[in-house]
Amino acid sequence: MNKKTIKLTVAGFVVATGLSVGVLANDISPFSTTKVEAATNNFKGFKDVKSTHWAYSNILWGVSKGILNGYPDGTFKPNSEVTEAEFMKMLIATFAKDEITTSKGKNWADPFYDYAKKKNYPFTGVRNKAITRTKVAEIVSASQGVNYVGDNAIRYMLGKGLSNGKTSQTVQGYEGSAKLTRAEAITFILNLKNKGVSDLKEKPTQPSDPSKLPNVPDKPEKPSQGLVLTPQKVVDSALPTLKENGFTNVRGTKDSMQVYDKNGDQVSFENLGYITIFASKDDNKALKSVIGLAKAAGFTVNDEFISNIKNAKMGFGLKAKVNGYTAYFSKGNNGNSIDITIFMDYPEK
Repeated sequence: MNKKTIKLTVAGFVVATGLSVGVLANDISPFSTTKVEAATNNFKGFKDVKSTHWAYSNILWGVSKGILNGYPDGTFKPNSEVTEAEFMKMLIATFAKDEITTSKGKNWADPFYDYAKKKNYPFTGVRNKAITRTKVAEIVSASQGVNYVGDNAIRYMLGKGLSNGKTSQTVQGYEGSAKLTRAEAITFILNLKNKGVSDLKEKPTQPSDPSKLPNVPDKPEKPSQGLVLTPQKVVDSALPTLKENGFTNVRGTKDSMQVYDKNGDQVSFENLGYITIFASKDDNKALKSVIGLAKAAGFTVNDEFISNIKNAKMGFGLKAKVNGYTAYFSKGNNGNSIDITIFMDYPEK
């Protein structure tokens, strides 16, 4: 098989558990390079979380905010499971710290469960068992003033951009039965912050109307059949998404396809001995379009993928894995574009 490079250009969140939850300091954008670097300078890091870890910047954010700490042995244990009590503490202490009162003699989790009961949140009360991702969806959606359970709570999370799923942006891909990890927990908290959430609402007593939920599929439209890297095929498949985001003018050859908007900005997919997915501008419409191209090519777009896109920096970028292949997520040489490079063997051109 010929060696080919797949390059994608695209435009990054996690809460730890079992650790102290502190009071939030002044708001720091997790994607502000200067402030994140400042936090990094004062942080020696964790032995088990390298700078290439998909949640590295998210963990730095959580540490800098006092939401979490590491373990005494210098580890963070990003894949360790989170209990219901731990997640409740993270969520409530982050967004409603001024409403929490403590008293001597109480279990550390009591004030958070008291608050959750007052707000009608759907906790189980089983404090020391790992919480499932479905229960997280029910609690988080309840904190946003809606009353959904099970798959509908998952649809709310995916449709509102509070999760991108574990393997796909579908109910099945969310993997609700899986146990929540520390890295995922901080990601849920940061996603809420990034959506502008500043306080927690009360859950209605009556179920919310399912017809008002965003249209989220139950499972991927078709089973993965490998990667499709022919530029024309990829662009044709992604074109509805591209048009929704203003990219309508298609140009190119069999090896290189570009789609322009009315301002001359472009997204593109090329196969020139390497594969490039590129956006000349780093904004929300470009991001959605590049993700559309990535999905059309068959790449798995999940929480880690999105986080890597957002945490990418200029130049060669952030090293990661995509579909098992070594990848580099970048903001381009000027810091204003979206760029991912994936190294792999693939025969199609």
